Amino acid sequence: MKRPGVTGKRDQMSLTLKVASLCMLALSAVGCALHSSIQSNQNTAAATSAKSGAVSKEENPLDVLTKAANAQLETKSFRARMISSIDGGKESARIVEYVSPDRFHITGENDEMILAGGSVFMKSPAGEWTKLLFDPSAMINQIRDANRSNEIRKSTDVGLIGAEVIEGVPTLAYRYSLKNAFGMNFTSNCKMWVGVTDSLPRKMEVEGEFNKVKTRSAVTYYDYGVDIKIEPPANYKNQGGQ
Repeated sequence: MKRPGVTGKRDQMSLTLKVASLCMLALSAVGCALHSSIQSNQNTAAATSAKSGAVSKEENPLDVLTKAANAQLETKSFRARMISSIDGGKESARIVEYVSPDRFHITGENDEMILAGGSVFMKSPAGEWTKLLFDPSAMINQIRDANRSNEIRKSTDVGLIGAEVIEGVPTLAYRYSLKNAFGMNFTSNCKMWVGVTDSLPRKMEVEGEFNKVKTRSAVTYYDYGVDIKIEPPANYKNQGGQ
């Protein structure tokens, strides 16, 4: 016989883990690029002054990823198409909207989520919004923490793959891996396509593991700098009735 409340608690834990994984997938591209940027700044003097702009095969891969990180972090907004799976489950497609510095709107076929002001809101199939107990602030802050550079320098492996065209845009593709990324048991192998003329990330592929949950995603970026509004829902209930 199941004890009262046990199923509810398990459901909440399962939902929180799912949301954490989705958040990590949504943040992974910005976070991985930022980590590579930090490492480059530590390893080379040239990277310290690297700015967004055109990139070439002759450049140090770390310097290119610095430019990509700067270019994406400096833009006020973007949209992305994300295909992902969690723990080997069925692949799902989502549209991600981002507004600097910490607002996300993630829309899928069967779910919708908003990250805003340190809170996460999930929309049910019935159309009701719930404010979850999960707080993404620590995750976002750790991704942006430049003091983690020593750990990054030990765990990141970066290299050039070659030139490719992504949806008509000439790019250079790079691979890199992270272990215990962000200090949150997140390990990943990443591939990034960087625009040759503007150094903006155009596509990301990430295979990772977060708290023993395996994740996989492919993200294609577009609509850089367009006007996007992301606000918390006007009406919602609190998870668990708290």
